Order: sequence, then C-alpha cells, then structure tokens
Amino acid sequence: MLLRDLSDSQRLQELWDREQIRDLIARYCRAIDRIMVDDAKSVYFDDATEDHGVYRGPGQGFVEALSEILTEEYIGHHCLGQTLIELTGDTANCETYFVCGMAWNQPGNPLSFADVRGRYVDSVERRAGEWRIASRVAVLDLTVQRPFDPEWDIAEAFVRGQRYPADLVYRTGDLRARLAVDRSSS
Repeated sequence: MLLRDLSDSQRLQELWDREQIRDLIARYCRAIDRIMVDDAKSVYFDDATEDHGVYRGPGQGFVEALSEILTEEYIGHHCLGQTLIELTGDTANCETYFVCGMAWNQPGNPLSFADVRGRYVDSVERRAGEWRIASRVAVLDLTVQRPFDPEWDIAEAFVRGQRYPADLVYRTGDLRARLAVDRSSS
C-alpha cells in the first residue's frame, strides 16, 4: 500500500515507525564505536541472530564476543548511508549502507587501519511497542587494510573523540557551554 492510500494517522504511524528503525540502527553503531556493551545488546531481541562473517550466532552474543576483543586500542567510526525499509505492520526488512573506519593494535603488529564498506541487512520487529533487530546479516562490499599513522598535522586542533562517559556528547549541560569549556582548555 502506498502512503497516499493511507489515512493521516496511518501515515504518521508509518513515518514514526521508520524513524524509530533508523534510530535503532544508529544506536547500534554508536554503541559499537564507543564499546558500550549494554547499549549495543539492547538493540537485539533476546532470540535475535547475527551473521557477521566470522561470527554466526545470537545477536547479543556477538556484542559480548566483540567486547572481549575490542580494547582501548580500538578506534571505530561508523557512518550510515541510506536505509531502505520495507515495512509491513510490526515487521520490517531493512538494508542500511555503512562505511566503517577501524584502527587497532594487534599484539606484535603495527597499528592497522581498515576501511570497510557494506550493508546491514536486518529483519526488525516491533514487540511490546519496541522496535529491535530480530536477525542481521552484515554484507561486506569492500575492505581495505593498511598500516595506520594516527598523527596528522592539524589533528591536535580538534576536540578528540573518547569513550563513554568521557566523550564530549555525554557531558552534562548545554552543548555550547561544553564546547566553550573544551576549547578554552586546549
């Protein structure tokens, strides 16, 4: 059924559902990038499945496995592209394009950088009024790995990203006030 064939309240509900699904996917990426285990697990239903190439099993188990290998040496940064959503009532099939840059130290190896491009192919459901992932397949379209030099001539001029709770976005108060304090202390 097309949006034009729906009543105004049905249209609003569909738009709201789509926005909640997009937010769900963004919350996953934020939690993984910042290694916020509980937040990352919360996007999956208890019975959800995950196929992430080297890992196939429960969705929440994937997060637990990641948390064991992602250390303070890991830097991850997801950027999400378009999300195509096929919504049918309380279920939806989604395809979300992503680009993820990852840098990490592996014992005995120099700092490495991987540029990964792919898609999250998700089946999401609304249960008890909440959208979560029921199953996910991470599709890898392109990856490049190379040695990484984290220093860049102008990098020191920027506010640096940090883990929860030290990152700028988690500090309390008005964002403008937070930025003024951070910039004055550098």
